[in-house]
Amino acid sequence: MSPSNRNQVSIASLPFMAARPMLVLVLVLAPVLLLAGWWRWHGTSELSLGGAYTAELHASAPAPDSLGPIGQLGGSAAAVAVGSDGQRAYLGVGRRLVIVDVAGSTTRERGQGPDLSDAIRAVAVHDDVAWLAAGTAGLVSVDVSEPSKPRLLGTLETRWIAQDVALSTDGRLAYLADGARGLRVIDTTDPRLPVELGRADVAGEAHGVAVREGLAFVASWGTGLDIIDVRDVAAPRRIASVPLAEASDVALLDGHVLVADRARGLIVVDATDPMRPMVIAEHAVAGSAERVAVDSTSKRAWVAARDGGVQRIDLAHPAQPRAVGSFSTSTIAWDVALSPGGLHAFVADVGAYSPAQPGIGGETWRSTHLWGVEAQAPEARGFSGLRVLEANSESDIVERALHLSPGFVEGVTAVGDSLLLADGYAGLVLADGRDAAHPVVGASLATRGAAHAVIVAEDGTSAYVADGPAGVVSVDLDALRGAQHALEPEAAVRWRIDTPGEALGIALYAGLLYVADGEGGLRVIDPASRREVASLSLAGYAWDVTVRGGMAWVSARQGGLHAVSLEDPRSPRLAHTLLAGDGVIFQVVFDDARAWVAAGPSGLVALDVASSGAPNELGRVDLNGPVVGLALGPGATQAVVAAGTGGVALVDIADPSAPRRERAWALPGVAERVSLRDGVVYVATERGGLQIVRVAPERRPATRLTLPWLAHNKDLR
Repeated sequence: MSPSNRNQVSIASLPFMAARPMLVLVLVLAPVLLLAGWWRWHGTSELSLGGAYTAELHASAPAPDSLGPIGQLGGSAAAVAVGSDGQRAYLGVGRRLVIVDVAGSTTRERGQGPDLSDAIRAVAVHDDVAWLAAGTAGLVSVDVSEPSKPRLLGTLETRWIAQDVALSTDGRLAYLADGARGLRVIDTTDPRLPVELGRADVAGEAHGVAVREGLAFVASWGTGLDIIDVRDVAAPRRIASVPLAEASDVALLDGHVLVADRARGLIVVDATDPMRPMVIAEHAVAGSAERVAVDSTSKRAWVAARDGGVQRIDLAHPAQPRAVGSFSTSTIAWDVALSPGGLHAFVADVGAYSPAQPGIGGETWRSTHLWGVEAQAPEARGFSGLRVLEANSESDIVERALHLSPGFVEGVTAVGDSLLLADGYAGLVLADGRDAAHPVVGASLATRGAAHAVIVAEDGTSAYVADGPAGVVSVDLDALRGAQHALEPEAAVRWRIDTPGEALGIALYAGLLYVADGEGGLRVIDPASRREVASLSLAGYAWDVTVRGGMAWVSARQGGLHAVSLEDPRSPRLAHTLLAGDGVIFQVVFDDARAWVAAGPSGLVALDVASSGAPNELGRVDLNGPVVGLALGPGATQAVVAAGTGGVALVDIADPSAPRRERAWALPGVAERVSLRDGVVYVATERGGLQIVRVAPERRPATRLTLPWLAHNKDLR
């Protein structure tokens, strides 16, 4: 056909196009159907046509590879550095770098760095790169040019534990205090590929380092201060030492070296002649001197002294150090950095100190629960996070701002758009959880005990906290929601009831509170009358309690699982004791006819509870470690398991006779209790803070495709 003839043929002249409306419908729906096919191939769950005019597309999240850790809230803040302009702090929170705006009287979190394999011990920043001494993870470089999206650049592995890092003035060299490996000199010209240039042994273990004019001064734990000539980076050599038993950190002031010694306080060493250093002064501090920072202009040193808070010391005359103020409200001051000019101090506060409890439960206990605030003093206010301090006079130090970081999360409950955290010594923490991956701390309330678990009243106005040795606390949630930062107890606590043991778990049934009270067994409290109305002694140490079907199920650690009849809610009666020989029993949850028990070294155990008699065991799965807490997913075909130091795992429980582990993710801290919502599990990991893990594909909102012009054509036949 010639070009001249082409224009003489119209679509309307073709015989099969006589039915225009049908052609239009086909032409319109074909792309829609093609799009639907593509959508389904890439994860679409369904396609439906709403009437004749609207296509509704539902999609799931990316493939299962997208499952796993997606966020973190809080954790122990143990390291801090401040930017050169004093407007931004870089906080080592557990295994993550958190960037915080600190200008003015409020703080704002800007972003979190990648999850490392070990906790951050120290931070140093030059230009747009943060260098992290991250324990067994080594020396890590992070791009902080976009504070909202810190990005991992490179890593230099360590054979020991990276404790501290100092940078040269031009940022081209890093000096790493690497524990028993001594001092390592690193070329940082390419942050993506740090390279070791040389290494020097120290007498003890390198814990702190500072550098000036070709000399490195190393706090050598167990032996003292080592001075190392680093002018030849390929062959650094130790030239002098000062014996000190517990040197932890160093800072430099003119020709003097300031040593934080955990036993003796602040030691001033005259190093004018580096070959012959000499101690010229010693200043005792309250607590245990952990880190020291100094401002050369004001000649004031600030010492982070753990439970002694922060001490400020005047060194105008180095041989005569003089105390010029302290701040003792902080719980465990672990690190300190100064703004330019030394007016502001930025303190990393890890919260209350909680050593492992030797002898409790023997080897079984130590293997299943390495941390804990159990059996500690009932009076404690362990807020963790970043404290911004200001010296507003010769001796007066005030807190200008506080950035809360829940530092010892024992329990979590998701309520609507909010998260309630039982934060150990810090009490109760409220967080906004609308963005699942990035919850934001709202307010915190000191409960004065050690908060282990929290539940919410049916009307949503009160929270009840199992507060360790302090018993049970009722909290006004409306007062907490309307507050900011840290509240005094009187601001929101409605009432307290002391219990004889240690309140560790709590449940609500028939208007009464049932409390797992450690050696105090099961306690029953009437919130209306604010008094205890009943109790039941039980074998073991009552750790948690769940109420279902007129029965209270008390996990009693070494005492097994107790089924307690609540036929009369005010008169509990022991009906059965199960799994008494299965190690440590932590928690139980239910589906329609089964109980799933977190059973210490025994793993996850399924029990048949359909009959009125004693439950029978159906099956179990050994997860090669403790099972501390758990929750059931939708349809009860999966269990989400908090596995202590083993992180969190997904277990297929569709066949209760043969449950099997599907996936697991390592997490910082000790995974203890979990709360599951919309495919996201919130894991209380004690010193690891609140870890957030996606365990099910995300459901995206439906996409509606509307074709309004079709409504004008009534005949679509």
